[in-house]
Amino acid sequence: MKKAKIGISACLLGFPVRYNGKHKLDSPLLAALEPHADFFSVCPETECGLSVPREEARLFGNPRYPKMITVETRCDLTRQMIDWADRKVRELREEKLSGFIFKGGSPSCGLKLVRVFDHQGEEAGYGTGLFAQAFVRQFPDVPVEEELPLRDFRLRDDFIKRVLLFHDRQCRPPAMGQITAQHHTFRELLDRNHTWPCLFPFKFIAPMEKLHDILLLFPEEEPALRSSKEGKYVSVTIRKHVRSSDEVVACYNRLEGIKGVICL
Repeated sequence: MKKAKIGISACLLGFPVRYNGKHKLDSPLLAALEPHADFFSVCPETECGLSVPREEARLFGNPRYPKMITVETRCDLTRQMIDWADRKVRELREEKLSGFIFKGGSPSCGLKLVRVFDHQGEEAGYGTGLFAQAFVRQFPDVPVEEELPLRDFRLRDDFIKRVLLFHDRQCRPPAMGQITAQHHTFRELLDRNHTWPCLFPFKFIAPMEKLHDILLLFPEEEPALRSSKEGKYVSVTIRKHVRSSDEVVACYNRLEGIKGVICL
């Protein structure tokens, strides 16, 4: 099986593409991930046509629907970035990414807690970078994270597991005759990364109308829920005490029997 492919902000790979002409090479993170994955670099700001170096841009306005505007000249880059991002995420379907690592704090790549300012320059809240927002909307099931949380080895290991599980699902052949072999591979992957018994994090995306059916499968567990912006879908994480990889596979089989559920 080929290694998983992870998208990553180009500055984290050492490319000098930031507004100040510098990079944010994260060598320890790359060293930890390289045995498991190949990298696919993306720099939204240079790829959408901005120069290096360039005037710094920030997010302004409504934190839920921010605009990307330069700090000094107040040039509005929002439409330029959004139009490029819409094209880029469609192109990325061909890359079959198994995960993405975003540069935190970036007005284009920041995944969460990106500072948003009002037009007087005061902080107005937090939002998501415009490309990161487009990516997550297009690929709600792909594991994503920023680089800073991944410096915690526990969060990094969890991210790697989610990427490998997602990659394993991407590589599963559709032929029914190979399901047993794929389950065996999945069990081996689980057994390599877990000590049984343990609390196992089941993660999946589901239509909101199927949430009740899902929760019936986990009557004793407390779910962590996050609904989509339109409220049509919900991201679910449930930590369940399991005794073996066979029990994990059985749970996933029951989940996949519910129409519309995407297991991560």
